[in-house]
Parts: sequence; C-alpha cells; structure tokens
Amino acid sequence: MRRAIVERFGDIEVTYAVFMRRPVISAPRFAIEWVRGVRGEDVTIEVMHPEGAAVGAGDPILYITGSFAALAELETLYLQKLGAPCVAAWNAWAMCLELPQVGFLAMDARHCAGTEMAEMMAYAASVGSRAAQKQGAKGFIGNATDATAHWFGLNRGRGTMPHALILCMGSTVEAIRAFEEVIEPKVKRVALIDTFLDEKFECLNVVEAMGERLFAVRFDTPSSRRGNFYRILEESRWELNLRGYRNVKFYVSGGIREEDIPELNPLVDGYGIGTSISDAPVVDYAMDIVEVDGKPCAKRGKWSGSKRVLRCPGCDGRKIAANIADRHTCSCGGILDDLLIPVLDNGKYRIRIAKPSQIRDYVLKNTKNLPLSPPS
Repeated sequence: MRRAIVERFGDIEVTYAVFMRRPVISAPRFAIEWVRGVRGEDVTIEVMHPEGAAVGAGDPILYITGSFAALAELETLYLQKLGAPCVAAWNAWAMCLELPQVGFLAMDARHCAGTEMAEMMAYAASVGSRAAQKQGAKGFIGNATDATAHWFGLNRGRGTMPHALILCMGSTVEAIRAFEEVIEPKVKRVALIDTFLDEKFECLNVVEAMGERLFAVRFDTPSSRRGNFYRILEESRWELNLRGYRNVKFYVSGGIREEDIPELNPLVDGYGIGTSISDAPVVDYAMDIVEVDGKPCAKRGKWSGSKRVLRCPGCDGRKIAANIADRHTCSCGGILDDLLIPVLDNGKYRIRIAKPSQIRDYVLKNTKNLPLSPPS
C-alpha cells in the first residue's frame, strides 16, 4: 500500500534507524545479506555496532538508506532476521559466563521455524559461546545438527540416541547395543536412560552391558516425572560410583532453565540446551525513518537525523552524536572513536565479512565490562 502511494505521488530517499529496547549483541549478518539480495544496489547500509559488539538499549544498530518505494515493504521481514540472532547471542554469552564450568550442547534446531532460523540461532550461540570460552568458560562444545556444526568449528553435529530408537528396539540395552554395532567408533556412546525404567536401574543396565565403552548417560526425564531431580541424579551417581564407574559422565536435557543449572551442576557434566536459545523473550524493536530526502525528519518521540556512536578507547565511555564531522572529546580527556561503519553501498559490500573467530574476538573485547543480565 505504501509503495503504491509513493510510486504514484513521487518517490523519495529515506534513512531508517534500526534499534532495540534492551541490551543485545549485534548480529546483523543475515538481515544485511537478505536486504542486499532483494534490493541490491538500491540500498546503502551503515552499521553503528559491528557484528559481535554490545549494543545498549535504544542505541541504533545500523542505518538503512534508500528509495522509500524500495524499502517500504521490507520492514517486518528485515526485523524478523535481526532481532532473534541479537537476543540469542546475548543469551548464549551470558549463560556461558554465569556457568563457566558447564559444557553446553546447542539443541535448539527442533525449536526453530525452519532451516534459516536454525542457521541464525547456531550462528548467534557460537558467537556468544566462543567469547565466553576465551574468558575461561567451557561454553558450547557443539550442536545437534550437521548443517550448522560449522559455526562451532565442527564438521558434524553431536547428540545421543533418541527415545524413538529405544521404543522400536524394545529396551534401552538393546538400543545401545545396536548403536554400538552400527555407529562408527569415533562417535561417543551416550545412553538415554529415562524411557522405560527408573533412571538408577537403567544406568546400571547400560553400564553393565557396555562397560568401559560407555562414555555417558543422558537424563531427559519429563518434568512431570522428576520430583526432586537432584536426588535422582545423586542416587544414580552413587550407584555407579559404588560399582567403579566413576568415569561415566552425566548429561541432562529437557526444558532445563538457566536457574536450574547451579543446583544440578555438582552432579552434571553437560547440558543439552534448546529453548533457552531459540525461545528468547520477545524484544521490542523498531525500524523508524529519521531522514527524508537527506534532511532530519522523525515522528514524535524520536530523535531525527542519523547518528553516530562514539566510544572512548581509554575508559570505554560512549556518546551519541549527530552524524556530522565534528571531533568529540571524552570527559576523561581521550578522543572518542567513531563506531559507524559503511557496510553496503548501492548493493556492494564495503567491508570484508569477518570470520567467526574474528567476531568472537570482537565480542570478547566489547563485552568485558557489561553486566551479565539485561535490566528488568
């Protein structure tokens, strides 16, 4: 509708500011590539917070400039590809730093609406995770699918046998034996032990069947059956240790919340995390016009004109300024650096797309002074 109107009465160049109303980690790659693919040379994009940078609540992540007729229909679709990765990257980084001794497996793919979302979530989780790993955390040690394993530096996904295999084989012992016979030896043997029997007795059954070849057992017990989950784990650990199987590791999955992990951590070696990545809280974000035909113009409640984020390399202080060529000095006496980066100019990239390792380094550098949780 908007496009039809402006095409009839005259098109005009506009600049949109894209921002969110809570702290996030900038993860605009998929959104930028999508806009470039559908509009190409009609669009120019300037990134205020580069990929991997921390973004304050309300700070513009980037600016998009182009024909209003070309951009009018893109707003909703563009924001769909930007908000979720930014929030997921923050969540992954914060979770890994809060629980530095825990190894996580990204199992979010089944919660994603298609392969594109799965790719975005894996990308976001890996960025936050590797930054935390460089600060001493175990972070995410892999993910559940081959298609997105490359974001974690792997060729293949990681996982365990499913409940479906156990149901079809008739018992957990028969399923793990079949797994042992068919799957190549380099894949670690992890038995799922909550399908038919009490977890403690199923642990004993599979360890007696597999012996030293069993790497771990996985507890995916439904919440309706858990009772005191810590006690179930504690009892199972006792029985295995008593029989000399201290080397068998414990993995836990199935609706595990971030607040559950500190309690379970003394007994658990790793967690399968899905919903905490993909089902991120809804974030209020927007894409608002701030310039029309090169002149400052915005609706009520918004600051007109494109802006710059300036940062002091000495004290990490930040300032929002109008996008004009003024030199700004920090209150500490340092000269503020300009963070605004032209990325896409008439459909052509003006920067090289960073490698995942470079993004992670940037995240580490720019999140060291941030609180672990966004304000409530």
